[in-house]
Amino acid sequence: MVVGTEAGASIIPLDKFKSLFPLVKLSPSPTKLSSASGDIRVSGEVNVCVSKNGITKNLCLIVCQDAKLLNPLLGRPWLDALLPGWGDVFNQPVLISSISVAAPSVEELRNMFPKIFDVNNDEPIVGFAARLLLQEKAAPVKHRAYKVPFALIDPVNAIVDKMVDQGKAVHVRHAEWASPSFPVPKKNGEYRLVVDFKKTLNPQLRVDHYPIPSPEEIFSDMSEAAYFVSLDLKDAYMQLPLSKESQELCIMNTPRGFYKLLRLPFGIASAAAIFQSVMEEIVGSIKNVKVYLDNLLIHGDSLDAVV
Repeated sequence: MVVGTEAGASIIPLDKFKSLFPLVKLSPSPTKLSSASGDIRVSGEVNVCVSKNGITKNLCLIVCQDAKLLNPLLGRPWLDALLPGWGDVFNQPVLISSISVAAPSVEELRNMFPKIFDVNNDEPIVGFAARLLLQEKAAPVKHRAYKVPFALIDPVNAIVDKMVDQGKAVHVRHAEWASPSFPVPKKNGEYRLVVDFKKTLNPQLRVDHYPIPSPEEIFSDMSEAAYFVSLDLKDAYMQLPLSKESQELCIMNTPRGFYKLLRLPFGIASAAAIFQSVMEEIVGSIKNVKVYLDNLLIHGDSLDAVV
């Protein structure tokens, strides 16, 4: 059983319930459940007698028919009933006196794979391309360029020029689809350019509903691990090329004219689902590696296992 301190109910998969309690009949349940990856199908509920450390309670157990639910989940209602004050453990201060990092191993990896850890490496993912699907009655929308404050004209032009130099965009004279762009300040004082697809492309896209795992689903598989590594993919979506047809949909309108985007831009309604599916296809078969959008989470029982 997995403990879910954020779960609002205690639940059990239908097949496991039938194997443990074949003669127990379910009652209809008004409970509706959902997770970060979508709605959870509720088959019914049953009241069960639960004992813990001399405490006996009659508690509600929700039975779900969901392929993503592999283990029973102990939620907050049961924790509150069986372990009063369980949440106090999270309010106690923890002193970390020292952390030992095996720096030589990290440096060795950087030397072995310099292109992977090079923040200036802008080569695209090879063998994959993001394909955007339009709704049946979609019609091209060309939105005027947003006005840019005079003080930001040079920074914006520099960003556009850099995108062209890196092979992420190309200037075009004409466009059927065009979405405006605007600068957004970053923490370091620089700017990034964001394309606004809300009124142009996004309403007319067929959005892929690819299941994105919730943190609880990911962490439940890491419960036995002792070492963890988190790799953040820099400009993740922009590492994935767009298909030729999709490039014609992702045209950025700037005060300097139209620029066709050659990589998957941030702000596309289906970008997260597309990128998640591609990353899982690339690394999904590697043991102890989890994908969460632009993060790779690696876990193991030893340093050698994660390295």
